[in-house]
Amino acid sequence: MSNPSLELISFSVCPFVMRARIILGLKNVDYKMTLIDLSNKPEWFLKISPLGKVPVLRVDDEVAVFESQVICEYINEITMGSVHSEDALQRAHDRAWIEFASQLTFAGFGHLTADAEQQDATKENLDNLLQHVENHLSDTRYFSSDNMQMIDAAFAPFFVQLDTLKKKTSLDLLAPYQKVSRLSEVLLSQDAVQATISDTFYDDLAAVLKAYGSAYFAE
Repeated sequence: MSNPSLELISFSVCPFVMRARIILGLKNVDYKMTLIDLSNKPEWFLKISPLGKVPVLRVDDEVAVFESQVICEYINEITMGSVHSEDALQRAHDRAWIEFASQLTFAGFGHLTADAEQQDATKENLDNLLQHVENHLSDTRYFSSDNMQMIDAAFAPFFVQLDTLKKKTSLDLLAPYQKVSRLSEVLLSQDAVQATISDTFYDDLAAVLKAYGSAYFAE
């Protein structure tokens, strides 16, 4: 296995950066993290991020890999062991749900940032997606197995976002979903997830949501 020098270019509360960091943590990979201001993106960043998004993984100070799930797959491939199922069909199934997790994360952020006029519509969309997850989950400890895998790293940042709302307002949007709530509790307890949550994370994310005009954080 290769042992390249890795630099993860990040924004402090980005859920897709968190996804990559969870995999880096699960695989015990050393890396440097560089934070940038997304409202004032440096020129050097725009040159290596064609879409102007984080995360970007710079490998050996030369090659830049962008898109969070691509970064996760790369980390998995260059390290010992795998955080994917050994079964090809299960891997395909999990990868489909990883895309679902991305859409769920967008829907969650859309709802958390919604103003009073948008809140009902965004909540309906979020609940529809959560019901799909609730219907899918079985009795395994994690999303699709009894071991934490790539699919779990994809869902965990969404749960961190909703946990921020719960900590700041006592509102639990997962309360109607017993299986989803259980999965959230399991993932939030994992060291690889907790390691991505700084001492100021919840305050920082709440400030971002408020800046967007969130009805949850309206004064």
